[in-house]
Amino acid sequence: MDSNFKVLLAPDAVDNGGEGSGNFGHSGRPGEQGGSGDGGGGKEKKEKSSGIKEKVTKALEKSEAEYQTAKEDFGNASREWGAFQRETRGKPLMKWSKEDFERKNLIGSKRSRAEKKMRDADNKRYKLEIASGSSEAVARSVLKDMNID
Repeated sequence: MDSNFKVLLAPDAVDNGGEGSGNFGHSGRPGEQGGSGDGGGGKEKKEKSSGIKEKVTKALEKSEAEYQTAKEDFGNASREWGAFQRETRGKPLMKWSKEDFERKNLIGSKRSRAEKKMRDADNKRYKLEIASGSSEAVARSVLKDMNID
């Protein structure tokens, strides 16, 4: 087709590319139909994906620290529980004082809470490890599911 005829039919198609040219921020190919010119497109996606991966990495580091703290708390509570059991070994329940029962309940509750925190932190860490090795869409979904901004 004669280029003068193109100008008469669609003057801006010569400068901006023909119908169907350009997409997702690309400029199109001047004087051509289909395809895209330089620029646009991929930069926005790369910035988003690196932001998602950075959030996952940061959340993973935080969850690892939470897990280590919970693990330490559980270890301390378990040692305290063991000491209590050694102290009361062989002592019939009928001879336990009110303080013995309160201490047993306090230590037992502390140990149970620490164990739950450790399990929760380990589960969170596991999900984030999966997200860190997965696609951007999976990582975004995991972060959303865990209410991580």
